[in-house]
This record gives sequence, structure tokens and C-alpha cells, in this order.
Amino acid sequence: MKKIFISFLFVIFLEVSVFCAAGKNSFEFLQIGVGARAVALGGAYTAVSSDAFGMYWNCAGIADIAQHSEIAAQHNNWLEDIKYNFLGIANKINNDISLGAALYYLNSGNIQGRNISGGIEPDYKSENSALQIAIGLKTDKHSFFGFAVKYVKDKLQNTTADGVALDLGFKNTMNDVSVGLALSNFTLKKAKYNYDERKLPMILRTGIAYSLIENNFLISADIVKEEGESLYLASGIEYNVFKALALRIGYNGYSKDADKGIFCGAGLNFEVLNIDYAYIMSKELNDAHIINLKINF
Repeated sequence: MKKIFISFLFVIFLEVSVFCAAGKNSFEFLQIGVGARAVALGGAYTAVSSDAFGMYWNCAGIADIAQHSEIAAQHNNWLEDIKYNFLGIANKINNDISLGAALYYLNSGNIQGRNISGGIEPDYKSENSALQIAIGLKTDKHSFFGFAVKYVKDKLQNTTADGVALDLGFKNTMNDVSVGLALSNFTLKKAKYNYDERKLPMILRTGIAYSLIENNFLISADIVKEEGESLYLASGIEYNVFKALALRIGYNGYSKDADKGIFCGAGLNFEVLNIDYAYIMSKELNDAHIINLKINF
């Protein structure tokens, strides 16, 4: 396992060395997080990931799901008329191998068309979608690895483009402390728009999480590097008021987002069903709301 881990780290940090290289990115919707719990924690989910939503943040997390199988669904009224939906499933094949699949879909709603001179044209809309297939491996009692492939498609009026990307993840849990490392959207196939080719937005995350008070209080923090952007910090706190109710608050330092960087939310946790909500305060546009369901069986 040590050799695998060293090779994994080598691949990730090799890619960091080309983060500042020239090249345009596409499919920016892949930078929008999924899962109300993760978002309410400010996106500090790399070391927390242990559910179907974790395929977005750290695909190693599907090897650490508590139940045999899990279905997760999200509806996100993101900003203005933009709708962002997610459907994922994770399943333990055996104690050491888990498989997952996820669908992402973003619809911009109607956008008023304008020509070069500023005249009004018919409305149009943009649609983005992705299909992700993931595998999680439990290499020992405390360590988990994940690998995933994404097929991504963009449609804008009569123009379409598609691309393929690779995700890699690692998670280690020891007593009350978990650490995680994840690389998302490493481009395997560039998206081609007419005569222009673009890479997918590569993201590197490293995180740590600490549980205390008999796992009723969680503190998590991530350091995130998005391609072409500066490092930023994400952090969050979760408190289980009682077994079925969790309260959350988080901060995300990505300064170019439309939100204020402050997030909050709550979760209702039952044996089979989990309901989570997150509230995102916007700087200038309408505030955003995320609701998701998880079914464990």
C-alpha cells in the first residue's frame, strides 16, 4: 500500500506543477459543490467524504460508506434561474471494494439573447451535464483510495462539446482524526468548441477533520488549489444537537464566487433517510438554497 500511496502523491503533485501553464478551461459548473452537508461546511469535505455526494469532493469516500448501499439526490436553486441537480448511488461490492455512479445536470434557465450591436435576440439556455463512474478501495482498516472517470457535455444553443476527466482520491481515518487528498477533473480529453479546445477545471484539495465529544462535534478544514487561481481555505463546524438533528456553519475563501463565503445548514438524520439543507448568502444576486435526500439500505 505504501508504494501505491507514494505513486498516487507523485501523480497529484506532478499535475500541480502545470497548474499555471497556458490553456483555457471549460465546464466551470464542475466547480460548484454538491451535497447540502458538504456545502454548509464551506466545502471542507475532503477528509469527511463518506457518502455518495463524496464522489464530487473525494471519490475515496465511497469506500467508507456506513451502509451497504446509498442513493443520494439533490436539487439546488443556485443563483437567479440556475438549477443544479445531482443523483448518485454508492454500493459496497464487498468489504474492500465499492462502486459508485453519479449524474450532474445544470440548466441556466432562459437567457436573453443579444447581438453584437446590443439588439435583443431570442432567448436561449445553456445546459451542462456529467456522468461519473467511481470505484473505492479499502486497502486496510484505516485507508481508502478512489478512482473515477467523468464524461462531461456542454450544450449552448446549437453548439455542443464534450470532454473526459479523471478523479483520484485518498482518505485515512485514525481514531478521531481523518485526512484526505483529492485531485478532480484531470483532463483526459479536451472539450472542442468549433476551432477552440479547452481543458476541464482541475482542482486539488487536501483536508483534515477532527471529531470530538463522542462524534457529536466535527471540525473540518481544506486547502484548495483550483487551476489558474490562488490557494484558498475552506472550513466548517458541525454539531449534533441530538442524534437526529445536526447544525452546520462554514466558510469558503474563494473570493471570485458570487456568494459571501458564509454558509449554514442543518440535517435530519434517521436510520434509513437523511434530509439536509444548506443556505448560501449571495453578494449581489439571489441567495441560494440546496436540499438533498439520502436513502441508506
